[in-house]
Amino acid sequence: MKSFKKFLEEVKKHPHIPAKNQGGDCYIVAYNYLMNHHNENLRLVHGLVTGQGSLKGIVYGHAWVLDKEKDEVYDDTVSSLKGKGFNARLYYWIGKIVATFEYTQEEARKEALKTGNYGPWNKKILDNLY
Repeated sequence: MKSFKKFLEEVKKHPHIPAKNQGGDCYIVAYNYLMNHHNENLRLVHGLVTGQGSLKGIVYGHAWVLDKEKDEVYDDTVSSLKGKGFNARLYYWIGKIVATFEYTQEEARKEALKTGNYGPWNKKILDNLY
């Protein structure tokens, strides 16, 4: 597992969300991670992140994969976490995550087929409401 210190160092490199990173690829990255790892404990998670420090008050949708058995998050959009598990409680605390919606592999597949996209699918995430 990646160290908390290394994760915080990477977060500090990005004091704000640059325009070029808005509308990133987290939904497709998380969806593909889930589909490529056949494990009934994994869930695709769509959530609202409120951030802290210079990100405080900025609310945005984000996606990652949660291993419910190990209580670990996989977020391959964060380079220091790519391919590695990170403590879920700490991840949620760092991101000040205020709303989450979890999908099994089958539920995610059905939503993607129904909507024609990788997410978000829940109205609260789409509207940035929490």
